[in-house]
Amino acid sequence: MLYSAGGRFLIRAKEFEGWRELCDRLQTSVDGWAWEEAEGDLAFHLAAVGFSGGRVPSAGLRAALVERRNQPLGFVLRESGRWREEKFFRRALPGQARCAGCAATRPLIEGGDVCARCNEDISLGQALAHSSFGRISSDPSGQISALGLSLELCERRDSSAGEWLSLAGAASDATRWPVLRQVPLSSSGDVLDFDEIADFSPGNRKFLGYARIDADHVGERFDRLGGDPKRVWGLSRLLHLFFGSYAGELLRERFPHIYAVYGGGDDLFVIGPWAEVLEYVLELRRSLRIVAGDGLTFSAGIHLTKPLEHVLSAANEAGRDLEKAKVDRAWARQTGRDQIRALDVISDWETFAKLLNEGKRASNWLEERLVPSSFLQQVLLLHRQWRSARRPADLVRHRPLLRYQAERNLKGEVRSWALSVFREDSLWPWADFVARYSLLASKRSKESED
Repeated sequence: MLYSAGGRFLIRAKEFEGWRELCDRLQTSVDGWAWEEAEGDLAFHLAAVGFSGGRVPSAGLRAALVERRNQPLGFVLRESGRWREEKFFRRALPGQARCAGCAATRPLIEGGDVCARCNEDISLGQALAHSSFGRISSDPSGQISALGLSLELCERRDSSAGEWLSLAGAASDATRWPVLRQVPLSSSGDVLDFDEIADFSPGNRKFLGYARIDADHVGERFDRLGGDPKRVWGLSRLLHLFFGSYAGELLRERFPHIYAVYGGGDDLFVIGPWAEVLEYVLELRRSLRIVAGDGLTFSAGIHLTKPLEHVLSAANEAGRDLEKAKVDRAWARQTGRDQIRALDVISDWETFAKLLNEGKRASNWLEERLVPSSFLQQVLLLHRQWRSARRPADLVRHRPLLRYQAERNLKGEVRSWALSVFREDSLWPWADFVARYSLLASKRSKESED
């Protein structure tokens, strides 16, 4: 096993007679399982090519995988080169209804609005939050079953036969399984819902932060390894342990209110109190620099939302923020990537650390009534005009107006701070982030101030 992470795996094996036919049989079996279990939402692509010369045949694997991807679930949906049309339509039977979880038409559990499979997913999530071990065996009693094997989640290890995996950390009698599985719990051990998680946000607006992270240029990094199996294994293991193991340790030790959706391979998705999510993502980027220097970087997108917003909609918005962080260029930068987009602002990581500090400082002063919210609102207005300016004269109109507002509304240290931070050679290009952060994090409102 050269790597297995993020929904992808690479296995090297000695060539044997009938290996191509075996791969086709495996693909057929998994296609049948995926179609029955997920009805097309999940597809598995198995590509195999000959291996010689001691190098991973990357080009051949890519071509074979593209061909396989062009025929998803092909061994189930096609036969003798023709579509099996009966597979595409299923008539609803008496007693069936549309499940609120997966949208499939199935019998719903008594008194509920989800089907038995979605209810099993809920039970699986609850078990995962409190389990320390996983057991893979031929015993059909596990929570997940496929191809004659099942995975059972256990709070403790017993003498049952099978391959035991340790989720909670190192165990001498079990294989380490680096799974990101942080779930916020109450003092009594109950799982917190999104409303309760959002209550840990500062300020009056209890928003959640959805953070999507993806490593930059990972494909190019693997290509530069020249197909060396050991180096491929080493880079993959570094990525998976960082995003699947260390990222979880950081959550448990310092950010227990953040919920981990998934992590591993080269990406990560978490949900939590918006201010904590900003801190967590920055700390994770600092940790990656310690581990890999600047040779390995990641980009992040963070979307703020109310707790009741649909998870998939908010996740898609965070994904769009991530894509902008990878493509768009922050102020004074020549390229995208190795950036973060948060509160509608894109910045490099060094600048983002400064923005967080200044946003927290401004929020504290707002709480102490040393900065009126009207001044920060004025900063947002002037910054918006500056960004939309088209004529050279319009690019400098904010300077006297900002100085006038600072002289009028601020005093002493706070006035000096504003005139220093909101300069064009300082943090003015990202002044909207500082203003938005402080207004969101403060418990004061303009009405209470008036």
